[in-house]
Amino acid sequence: MKRILCYGDSNTWGFNPHGCDEVSGAHLRYGEDVRWTAQLARLLSCTVLEAGLNGRTTVFDDPTSEGRNGLAHLAPILLSCDPVDAVVVMLGTNDVKDMFSAPALNISEGLERLVRSLRALLDGSLSHGAKILLISPIALTAGADGAYFYGFSADSTRKIAELAPLVRDVAKRQHCAYLDAALYAAPDPLDGVHIAPEGHATLAEAVAKALRELL
Repeated sequence: MKRILCYGDSNTWGFNPHGCDEVSGAHLRYGEDVRWTAQLARLLSCTVLEAGLNGRTTVFDDPTSEGRNGLAHLAPILLSCDPVDAVVVMLGTNDVKDMFSAPALNISEGLERLVRSLRALLDGSLSHGAKILLISPIALTAGADGAYFYGFSADSTRKIAELAPLVRDVAKRQHCAYLDAALYAAPDPLDGVHIAPEGHATLAEAVAKALRELL
């Protein structure tokens, strides 16, 4: 059975903006009937290793939340899942937060640095020969009340739109497969950031198609 590692942020974790846990106050997580990663496992009859984390960036340290640097935590996560047949990387959304002040080009450069590290890790592990699929993020908008959430702004909307062709170029240079998530999934109107339930299904189908061709 194929093993697929999905490495991403809250849209890989399955963030549900419609409510919070009554005890901790943390936002809810969509169940396996909704999450695109879980649907992907069913579509491909494979093992999907879900490694999504709310707030994860490509290479930036978040001063407000510990452990969000995707590059810094890539090795332990990958090697704990070893071996894998493919790694799906969908990062970049949190990099467009105002606190990082990063242009889209710099974000793509950080992603390329992460991909180079990933390739080196794969080559030195049981996963040598594993394929990489890069996914550029979905669109980002204001929420239903016209406000932006989680440290994003109208500038973030512009940057994330600029990011897709840059991620495609990274994929081409690094010999990875590429998928634009914005073509298949839209943000939930409530917060303008996280994939709406129906988008999880269409994204899962698109990723499954890409992985069938890749593997």
